[in-house]
Parts: sequence; C-alpha cells; structure tokens
Amino acid sequence: MTQAAATESLRLTRLIPAPRQRVFDAWVDPAQRMKWWAAGPGMFCDLCEIDARPGGSYRINMKKPADADGPAKEWVCVGEMVEFDRPSRLAFTWSWEHEDEDTPGSAARDTLVTIELRDAGGQTELVLTHERFATRPIRDDHESGWNGCLDHLAQYLAA
Repeated sequence: MTQAAATESLRLTRLIPAPRQRVFDAWVDPAQRMKWWAAGPGMFCDLCEIDARPGGSYRINMKKPADADGPAKEWVCVGEMVEFDRPSRLAFTWSWEHEDEDTPGSAARDTLVTIELRDAGGQTELVLTHERFATRPIRDDHESGWNGCLDHLAQYLAA
C-alpha cells in the first residue's frame, strides 16, 4: 500500500459518563480493557497485553463464538504506543495480525488511532480518530467496530 493510497479516515465523538482519568485508564489497563473491548453482541476479549508507555507494544484479541449466524471468529489487533499523555491523549498504530496487504478486503496495516479526552462537566468528551485507511469500505468496517466498542466502554464506565 502506498502512502498516497492511505487517505481514508474516520472521526467519532462520544460523551462518556466518567472522569477523564478513569476513561484513560480503561484504555490502557489490560484488566479493564478486557471488560469492555467488544465490537458487537456476543463478542468478548480474552487476551489483552498492553505496555502502556511511548514505544510500548500491545496485543488484544476479540472473539465471537459460533452461533446461528456463523462459525466462531477471532480478531487480533497489534501495534505500538506512539503518544501517551495521561489523561488527555493516547495514540497507537493499529494492524490486524491475521490479515495482510495482499488479502482482498484486508484491513489496512499500520493505521493510526488517536484518542483525545476532554473534561465535560463531570463527564469526558472522547474523540477517536482512526486514519490511513487504504479504502472507504475498510474504513466503514472499522467505524462499525469502533462504534460497538465505544458503546461498551460507555456502558462499562457507567456501571
């Protein structure tokens, strides 16, 4: 994939019912991340390794058991922490371990995710930017997944 081809991006904004520090910790603490990291119903996380520092790596997996809609699936996301500014900003590279650039419909390799957190009257405004997608369909697939994860994050922190 050439740099010129990786121009698609998405930006999502959410109001999360928790203070900024608590939201930030939910992103970088593996025990907490496992409780909310799921893109859709029936999905769950059973592995989360995060070296929470600039240059640290992470590996997180999400699973969907076999059901009436199809066979079991597993997605493993890997990358490196690029920015780590507690409790305001977190940025990391993003790649799917199971796909590569030559796979038709593959998720983009080494895209960039930035999480910005701002105080919002006892809550937190979260802005997620995911950039460097090669195609709009890949971006759209990620938008759906991120919306599911952010829904679960808000539910987790509201409990």
